[in-house]
Amino acid sequence: MAMRRILTEYRLRTVLTHGGMVAPVRQTYLAYRGPDTRRQVAGWVSPHIIARLKADACLRAQVAFPDRLAAGPTLMVQLDSRATSRPSDWLNVRADCRHGLMVELVADTHAPEVIRQSAAAGRYRDEFIRASQPASARARPVFDKSTHQRASDRLAELETEMGVLAMRQLEDLLIDRATVTALTARWRMKAEDVKQVAQEALARLAVAYELSRVVDSPA
Repeated sequence: MAMRRILTEYRLRTVLTHGGMVAPVRQTYLAYRGPDTRRQVAGWVSPHIIARLKADACLRAQVAFPDRLAAGPTLMVQLDSRATSRPSDWLNVRADCRHGLMVELVADTHAPEVIRQSAAAGRYRDEFIRASQPASARARPVFDKSTHQRASDRLAELETEMGVLAMRQLEDLLIDRATVTALTARWRMKAEDVKQVAQEALARLAVAYELSRVVDSPA
């Protein structure tokens, strides 16, 4: 199976608001940049992201093909939102060719907490890849072979625990590997605040994966 891009919610919103759609494929979804499933494939989408957008009324079923989903009414009124703000977003640059904020956050490889957060980030990426791609496209081993729960279900549970906002931040930071400049546009905050928010999201992820203890925030 040809390698295809894995889309975060941010990327999917961009595809949908420019006339694209998503269609189910073997327990996951493929996004297309147009109405034809024979061409213009944009990438894989995890079911937990589809469920998130459905809950926000951001998707609607096509009349002719009810299993195919296009931009819903809520999404179409958000054309000036984070979904279409793309300054310095490097949309066409391969993720492994850019130096995102995550590289800076895990630069201190000797700090115990950084090591734990880096491990949590790696586990999250693996779960996200597994949730997005059909089984035959996955090559990496499962972290916990004792469970038969789908990766998308595990991410949905993680989203319930951490909240949608934190999950979106993790997608931007760990999957899209966005730079500080890109994150200032996506998160609509100043550059000096982006790093702190990213560190907090990573710390919460490490706690959620039971790799780090809960630490109370200072008053």
